[in-house]
Order: sequence, then C-alpha cells, then structure tokens
Amino acid sequence: MSGSHHVFRQATTWVPISLALAVCTIATGVLLLWFDDSSAPPDDVCGTAVPSSSLDPLLPDGGAVRQEAGELFENVVSVCYVDIDGDPGVDIEVRSVSPETDLQHTYEAAPGAYGLELSPSEGQIGDASAVLGPAGALVLTSCPAAGGDSALLVNVRTYREREGDVDEQRRALAMFTAQFLNSYVDERC
Repeated sequence: MSGSHHVFRQATTWVPISLALAVCTIATGVLLLWFDDSSAPPDDVCGTAVPSSSLDPLLPDGGAVRQEAGELFENVVSVCYVDIDGDPGVDIEVRSVSPETDLQHTYEAAPGAYGLELSPSEGQIGDASAVLGPAGALVLTSCPAAGGDSALLVNVRTYREREGDVDEQRRALAMFTAQFLNSYVDERC
C-alpha cells in the first residue's frame, strides 16, 4: 500500500504545479496579445512618417499588419505594400518622372493599373496635380532634390471592399495621400 500512496503523493504534487504552469502560460499569452500592437496601423509607411489615423480607413478589417518593400526598377524610387493578415491593404509606388509628365494621359492609358477605374476625378493635393478615385490616387509633384527638373509620380492604391459613400472613400484616400506626400517630399526632396 505504501507504493501506491507514494505514486498518489507524486501525482498530487505535480498536478498543482502543472496547473500553475498552464495558468501562467495562458496569462502570459493573453498579456502578449493584449499589448501586441502588430494589428495597429503603423505610424511609418515605407519609411515615411504618416499618422496611423489616416492609414486606418484605407485598410481592410483584420489582424496583423505587415509592410514589405517592393522591387525597384527603371525610374521607380520606392515601392511598399501594406498587408493585413496576408491580404493586400495599400500599395504605394513612387516614380521619378519629368515635370512635363501629362498626368491625365498617364492615368487614362491604364486606369486599372492605378486603381482609378471607378469614377476618377482630377484635383489638387496641396500644390500637386492629382487624380483621385475611391481606390486609387495618382499625384504629380515637383522634387528638386531628385536631380534637375525632376518630379515624382506617386500612386496610392487601396484594396478595401468598396462600401458606402464613394466621396467619403475618395476623401480618406486624399487625406492619407496628402500626408504621405508631404512627409515623403519633406524627407527626400
């Protein structure tokens, strides 16, 4: 009987210890999830300071936010992808172009390439010429530091489901694009 009593005593010692370890592990996991801000929109997009409050309305609902730099080619000086749970959220591409670039001709040649296939409208973002739609913005702005008479063509494209007011979506995209453009130009031009 003393042999079975010894096994019972070991089990009663290990059960509370195992239970305590399990509770601590679960509590640690909950705390890590509670303080994990990887699901929050970043305040830095593609190395450019942008308030997360302007990026948030453009992103689909979801969890983990991830940024990835894209491949640079020809006159592309910056490419960045912001994904939510692996699904596309926002793409940003910055090209160095001639200041004489015809913005209207550029977007009309391939509106789908810029997210401008749905009700684009021409306008201004600050001093820059822009074409805005609910899913895309194409902006031409000067950038003297890029060399001589250089300009930047900035394309911001969103992949969020289109629900509600198109003008509201266009305003949200214009706000983010303006803040991105201002920071980008201040930092690099």
